[in-house]
Amino acid sequence: MRGECRRTADVGSATVSGEWPVELLEHVAGCEACQGTRAVIGFLAPLADEARRVPVPAAGIVFLRAQALLRLRRESEALEEARRPLQVAGAAAGATALSGLVIGGGWLAGRPPLGQLPGTSVVLTTLLLTAALLVARWWGADEG
Repeated sequence: MRGECRRTADVGSATVSGEWPVELLEHVAGCEACQGTRAVIGFLAPLADEARRVPVPAAGIVFLRAQALLRLRRESEALEEARRPLQVAGAAAGATALSGLVIGGGWLAGRPPLGQLPGTSVVLTTLLLTAALLVARWWGADEG
């Protein structure tokens, strides 16, 4: 017989219990559906026994762990959000220090640092470069 069989439930019970009546064994020998049932349940039954041995934590513990993980995730996101202005401030400090070194080094050497530009143009150029670096750093902080 192929497809469904009225004896598959009996075969399932016998496979799990290990008690096989002779007439059921004879039936399974000639029935493809029951042979398949026996093979599948024979494979799954030991897995179910193993699963029963694993202790399942109480629902309250699972809930508390989930709440703790959610809190950690929120705190991590808040720290990341708070870190961005500090990154921008660090970039601004670095750009300002670099600008100061360029301008100061040129004046100490006795020549304008950026060619023959007057002092006001040098300061304006330095400020524009600093602003460009800040904007680039701020956009890069979102990707990071």
